[in-house]
Amino acid sequence: TYVLQQANLEQLQTGPTDADIKAAKAAITGANAAYAAAQQQANAQPDQLVIAQSNLDKSAEALRIAQWAYDNMLTTWFLKDYAPNSPQAQALTNAQTDYNVAQADYNLKKSSINSSSVSAAYAQLTQAQANLAKLEAGPTGPQLKAARAQVEQARIALDIARANVAKATLTAPFAGVVSAVNVKAGEPANGALPAVVLVDTSVFHIDVTVDEVDVARIALGQLLTVTLDALPGETFSGKVDRVAPTATVNGGVVSYAVRLVLEPVDAPLRSGMSATADIVVAEAKGVVLVPNWAIRRDRDTGQVLVSLLKDGKLLEAPVTLGLRNESLSEVKSGVIAGDVVGISTLREALNLFGGG
Repeated sequence: TYVLQQANLEQLQTGPTDADIKAAKAAITGANAAYAAAQQQANAQPDQLVIAQSNLDKSAEALRIAQWAYDNMLTTWFLKDYAPNSPQAQALTNAQTDYNVAQADYNLKKSSINSSSVSAAYAQLTQAQANLAKLEAGPTGPQLKAARAQVEQARIALDIARANVAKATLTAPFAGVVSAVNVKAGEPANGALPAVVLVDTSVFHIDVTVDEVDVARIALGQLLTVTLDALPGETFSGKVDRVAPTATVNGGVVSYAVRLVLEPVDAPLRSGMSATADIVVAEAKGVVLVPNWAIRRDRDTGQVLVSLLKDGKLLEAPVTLGLRNESLSEVKSGVIAGDVVGISTLREALNLFGGG
């Protein structure tokens, strides 16, 4: 860490303390004692190996005799059935165990003679002496340079760690309401979900899909009206805020994502409410409107006809249409405001009206 590397550099620059020198000298004393003990043990090892060899030879002879006695029972026809549970079988098992123990002890003694315990103890003594000499001589130029480099590396690592901590802190990009938290302390984060879902309650928007046939008529800034199932009877205004530049194909149907932004209101709007939006793609004022159910197109002539009610009779008059929606059509010529349209059952009649 940065603090540790900085402390190491400061220690090199200030030099060893009296306690450091005393500790180094104590290490030399301990290494000397360990070296002497290793030499003494090495000198005693040949005698221990002779004893281990003698024990191994004795156990081997005892095993041979026990094996002979057991085999002799197996070759005697009236004793062989009792051989597995006989005293001779138990003696053979004990002799085998004693032999295994003697063999292991011999191998251990033999390997210890060839070990490097003396060399290792001498190396520790040499290292302790070198450490004392190093402390008394003080740090070299390369050592100080290396220590400073380690401090710089630790500082860079600390800066990176601080930056990562800052990145791990979630900061809201705008003021809003937290609607969902998809992370828990101590659990891995799910990369497929946002950690926190934040709703901007100051501005509500609606994401809709528009068929490729109609998307050419959609433009940024177009006005619209919105109705909500949760707030019947209320109408809200807005405008087109975004039209996707690329299409989405689903089941062979090509459509485009369009975002509609509502104007701020005091109504109790909530995220996720079902909405219906009507976009004003064209506008005409002071026109005559006719309900679509009173209009038909003649299949033979192609004329557009409107059913008019005059003197209690239905007549069809050719008209020229303008703008239209799902319920009404603009009539540019052929009828005037005040004409009455009807249907063949004479159950329904509507007065044409101006404006719209």
